[in-house]
Amino acid sequence: MANRTFDLSQYKPLPQQKRFHESSEKYRLYGGAVGGGKTYAIIWESLMRCLKYDFPVTGAIFRRSYPELDATIIRTMQEILPTWFYKYNQAQHILTLKTGDRIEFCYAETYNDVMRYQSREWDFLAIDELTHFTEDKFTYLMTRVRTTKSLKPKFFAATNPGGVGHAWVKARWISKDCKEQGYDPKEYGFTPAKVTDNVYLMDANPEYIATLKMLPENERKALLEGSWDVFEGQFFTEFDPTRHVVKDFTVPESWRLILGWDDGQRAPRAVHLYAVDNDQRVWCVWEYYRAGETLLEAGRNIRKELEQLGYWKRIFKLVIDPSMKIRSSQDGISSKEVLEKMGFGFKIGEIELGNNKREEGWRVVKSYLQHQPFEEPLLKVFASCEHLIRTLPQMVYHQSVEGSKKEDLDSSQEDHAVDELRYVLMSLNQLPTRLTRSETLETASRQYMPHSTYGDN
Repeated sequence: MANRTFDLSQYKPLPQQKRFHESSEKYRLYGGAVGGGKTYAIIWESLMRCLKYDFPVTGAIFRRSYPELDATIIRTMQEILPTWFYKYNQAQHILTLKTGDRIEFCYAETYNDVMRYQSREWDFLAIDELTHFTEDKFTYLMTRVRTTKSLKPKFFAATNPGGVGHAWVKARWISKDCKEQGYDPKEYGFTPAKVTDNVYLMDANPEYIATLKMLPENERKALLEGSWDVFEGQFFTEFDPTRHVVKDFTVPESWRLILGWDDGQRAPRAVHLYAVDNDQRVWCVWEYYRAGETLLEAGRNIRKELEQLGYWKRIFKLVIDPSMKIRSSQDGISSKEVLEKMGFGFKIGEIELGNNKREEGWRVVKSYLQHQPFEEPLLKVFASCEHLIRTLPQMVYHQSVEGSKKEDLDSSQEDHAVDELRYVLMSLNQLPTRLTRSETLETASRQYMPHSTYGDN
């Protein structure tokens, strides 16, 4: 390593930090549980990247918001570096080392924020708390990691499980089953770290583990054990694939069928068929989840599939995203009207607009998912409905930058299937007996008609 006047030997990395620094994958991730030394790993990796060459390099360190950067990365880096070795431009958020190397401190709370960096060119890019970022932010920022210098551009990050990006980060680095085009699992390296790996923290605060053990089960598994199967902020903690997912079977003729639709063209269009049995239990029995189609193309394809399966003439009604009632500025026709002309009015003669009271709707969904050890849940999903099964447990709570949590999920996620599930469950005109006894379900006070009013088959 070139002598650039600053002694890097003062850094004594923990074994897992050393392993992270020495890993050679194109995309490197460090962390898992809390207390594993993530911030120090990001800072020192950045400094080592800067001082490795005999010429200046430029890098960027991201967090979701600038206050988060200032409270962690920036403050810690200023404590580490001697004042004579750097200058910090607080207005531009740029730290310049005496050697000419530059580190830019950047934030990206929304997708529009990342677009502000479209002219940037970085030799390395780091993200602290990667799961706070959506996948589209990550993929766009990767286009900024490029150089004409004689070095290989690098990306590295640190994170805990949980957050809006939990699912895509897990798919790329942990389970390595990402389906995105161009994904190569060999390029992704994960170095796990737990609080017990951090001897400095254990010596200074030995009671910290006891504090973590007092957390609720899911948070304890994520923050203490670094589990990626459950995580802090998970919205549908009630979901259990061993209880909710079943093998496909032939839907009995006596069950009433309802179609749900959350529209999309660039984003996936989520359409599911639900069967309500004689005990008012709801079964998700068919799925259509595609992007890149026009409404007419999707309508024709969906009708064709449902006719081939023998479901089309049995469907009682279609419940849709209420925004589909908005008329087009080009031809003055709404998506609702287009589908009705294609025959999607079914037995009630017209399409029903979904109830978009989000917080109340999520309470209904959670009520259908809940179950006791010897009690079956009121919602079951056929194994073939893979996108609902995949995305439902990935949903996280909406959380402001300040940390407050709403009783709503974060709508920047892939929430198309769960939105459509909410519309359908809110549309049911009879609650199962178990829910009518519930004091926690606000919708139980509505007037529900007898099951026979679904209409004759």
